[in-house]
Amino acid sequence: MVEWAPWLLTHKRITQRALLPGAVLTTVGLVALMLLASYVMEFSVSLYARDYGGFGVVLATYLDPAQLGWAASLSPALAERRLLRRGRSTS
Repeated sequence: MVEWAPWLLTHKRITQRALLPGAVLTTVGLVALMLLASYVMEFSVSLYARDYGGFGVVLATYLDPAQLGWAASLSPALAERRLLRRGRSTS
């Protein structure tokens, strides 16, 4: 799915072979994120549950993925800034 979704979304203009490195990197990143989240979420849920009870579990369940999403949203902005520093156009 990691490989064929972009292939279909680009109307099959990009070969699947060209998409393979991105698919492999995405898969490795998702596995690493799952492993990291299993440790971080366990700590976070137990910490919030101890302080806030059932509401803390809900709070931890919603806040931890939101923080990861916020960090991931910085990536394109930082990449654009890096390109501007190097003197390359972003368009």
